[in-house]
Amino acid sequence: MAILFIFAQIVRVPKENIAPKSTVDEVDTTTVRFASSSNVSISPATQFHSGVYTSYDYGAAITEARILTRKYTELKLQGMFLRSSPEFCKTDWIGTTASNLSDGAIVPSTPPSTPAFVTLLRNFDTGAGFWIVRQNDSTSLALSSFKLNITTAAGQRLTIPLVGSSINLNGRESKVITTDYAFGNARPIQDHAHIEVSSDVLPSTTIITVKSGFQGFIPLYESDTQLVLFADKETVSTFWAPTIASEGSSDPFANYWSIGTNETVLVGGPYLVRSAMLNGAELASRGDLNATDEPSESVLTLVAPTRIQSLTWNGERVPLKSTSVSMVQTAQINNPPVSIQVPDLEELDWRYNNSLPEIHPDFDDSDWVVANHTTTNIPFPMYYGDGRILYGCDYGFCENVVLWRGHFNATGLESSVNLSINGGAAFAASVWLNDQFLNTSFGNIYNSSTNNANVIEETDEKFDLPSSALLIGQDNVITIVQDNMGINEAKPINDDAKSPRGVRGFQLNTGNFTEWRVQGKVGGYTNYTDKVRGVLNEGGLFGEREGWHLPGFDTSSWISRRLSAGNPSSEAGIGFFVAKFNLNIPQGYDVPMSLTFSEPLGQPYRVYMFVNGWMMGKRIANLGPQSKFPVHEGILNYHGENTVAIALWSMTPNATIAPQLKLVVDGIFRGGVNVTVKNPS
Repeated sequence: MAILFIFAQIVRVPKENIAPKSTVDEVDTTTVRFASSSNVSISPATQFHSGVYTSYDYGAAITEARILTRKYTELKLQGMFLRSSPEFCKTDWIGTTASNLSDGAIVPSTPPSTPAFVTLLRNFDTGAGFWIVRQNDSTSLALSSFKLNITTAAGQRLTIPLVGSSINLNGRESKVITTDYAFGNARPIQDHAHIEVSSDVLPSTTIITVKSGFQGFIPLYESDTQLVLFADKETVSTFWAPTIASEGSSDPFANYWSIGTNETVLVGGPYLVRSAMLNGAELASRGDLNATDEPSESVLTLVAPTRIQSLTWNGERVPLKSTSVSMVQTAQINNPPVSIQVPDLEELDWRYNNSLPEIHPDFDDSDWVVANHTTTNIPFPMYYGDGRILYGCDYGFCENVVLWRGHFNATGLESSVNLSINGGAAFAASVWLNDQFLNTSFGNIYNSSTNNANVIEETDEKFDLPSSALLIGQDNVITIVQDNMGINEAKPINDDAKSPRGVRGFQLNTGNFTEWRVQGKVGGYTNYTDKVRGVLNEGGLFGEREGWHLPGFDTSSWISRRLSAGNPSSEAGIGFFVAKFNLNIPQGYDVPMSLTFSEPLGQPYRVYMFVNGWMMGKRIANLGPQSKFPVHEGILNYHGENTVAIALWSMTPNATIAPQLKLVVDGIFRGGVNVTVKNPS
């Protein structure tokens, strides 16, 4: 059977395939008409970054918190259409508006504008035509109204819509208008419609769902061989078409469409359908339902062969109820209220310790790597210095925070040091002379500005050396804490992806550095110790090197201090804040959560967040734009103790630095899957 999902304004089909007029008021012997039609558009992102948030695509159909978006719904429906429309898979490109396409000429509502762009694809075996229309400006949010000149396979020239004033495109919307598209034994002449699903359930049966002003199904026609239904867009969007493997099949590709199976059922209503399996007369489905703190009901609509007499949902039997349409059954699932309690992070027992002992006079860096290379494989030379190469990757430290310590013997004439530092777009580097803070070099043009449109990957600055901080006749140290923002995106012409992270130039106003040493994460990128969490998990902060971010580390001797109070002094520096909390999420629920900073952008700090030892994000509070960092079950222990560790880098002295961190529930879904927790100490 061919199942066809369409939401449309007008559908023209042969008379013999239309239900009697008495079935639905809008139907006559040649045309199905709907009073109104509203189109779905994808709204512009409320936040935008020229790269991506953490390591995730800001335009993805599934959010980083694993929440399905409206874009996912659109892609799901398009996928159903492509999967079930073999005529579309064998089309030739005929032309576009740009190539003066005669078949598909736009008739604008307000000449002489051209409010849409048309691409015509045609299947020459069957004559089916697919007219893809979109806004001329794909970024436009305006409504575009027009008519379209088309020619059918039989040579009939039409201007569509045949009934109604115009075809309407909302902003950022595209439509597929078909001619001579086959479903079942019928082949409509013209279909101003969005076709969503066509699949085999029973021989010679067809379902059509149509976008309109009503909600739910309208049965138009049913016989022993055909079924025609119309439904609104919102109803169509709740449907899933899980593949059904052949019973008893051991083929590893048994659930792959067109490879192991061509059979499916339609399940409408759930938030998510993960799978479906047919065992005789029983359909076993698994998926997720929306849940709240109030009792609720979820209604499932099943469109499937009449031989299916029973249904299970996540292993529980659900009674099926017949409808006036033999192939359509419904089921009601009662959802009990669920209360999800998460702790107020502000009220936890936070413990604090200083994570920048490297600026203290008695700090011993003798076990750090001596940075004395004079050659490099990186195709970008040093800008200035004494011939030594200070690129982190040359010493095994490519990721996250890297610390540099340059030693020199002071004569008292030293008054400044020039440093060229490369950390990638929007990086930062703070510089000290001995224990005296000099300044922070920001990887954006306006320093601590919140305007991230002006990010740069390297800086070249002069740092004044206070005479009071110099140790005359003794060893002095310039300490650089440098953040890494990852490698650049590759460009086809140059070696931009190989841009060096580190210090590209160093020079005292007088005298020379006697030695440079460098330290990143323990073991570097070849011998790092945490093989479970991986090479990108840690950096070179003292707290990371000592394992303060790992669950099980004893912080009982640390001082008590809330994260929102910031580091103890008003000076620039780096501190570690660690707290523990318990979760007790009910079994059988998927509850996405996020660590979220609620204070406005603008405070000059960076935060590195660890949950049970896993690095879950970097907060750049002076730039943003990200303030929400999803943390998934498996990293979070939903049924026990959790450890959150925050490395707080204050980049400017005498500034308000007060992170407001919350644990936020992003959604509650009844269902989910079993997740194993593996958080080694």
